[in-house]
Amino acid sequence: MISAKSLAQIKRWWEVAAVLALAALGAYWAYLGGFVLMPLGLGVMALCIPMCLSAYRRQRFAQSIGAAGVIEVVEGELRFFAPAEQGGNPAGMGGFINLPDLVELRLVHLDHHRFWRLKSQDGQALLIPVDAAGNDALFDVFAALPQMDSAALVAALTASSATGTATQTLWRRPALHPALREGT
Repeated sequence: MISAKSLAQIKRWWEVAAVLALAALGAYWAYLGGFVLMPLGLGVMALCIPMCLSAYRRQRFAQSIGAAGVIEVVEGELRFFAPAEQGGNPAGMGGFINLPDLVELRLVHLDHHRFWRLKSQDGQALLIPVDAAGNDALFDVFAALPQMDSAALVAALTASSATGTATQTLWRRPALHPALREGT
């Protein structure tokens, strides 16, 4: 029988393990050799390198659930549903933001809790606890932002956990070329 703690670790690392198993299969095919299997195996191994790196970063990004509220990403909209003033969450903290309208991402410390602060084009801000349920979905959302460095994102989250840094701006929307702003 597998203990609950072991099962939790298996679930946590399953994506990394699956990609490594696929890379091992590719290595086996490359080892077998030949005109078909060697290039196929090397190709599979080459594809697995960025997949494994991404899976590892996603695993490091995910936090254990410790805050009230639920995060959802639905059709280009990030939603956070939170109860009114519970578990260190300020009252009325829930809301939504359209991802194309996102202009800034910050990591903020308030009252010994860490929050993602997302700012939209119209100046509205959305605070989301780092450890809210569904936080693992945020990695893909943040990594897809233009010019976002996912390694720096994970490093900032890890460092802020250890040091308690007050506020870090992690991303700002790049300015459009003047010709694109005018619509010509």
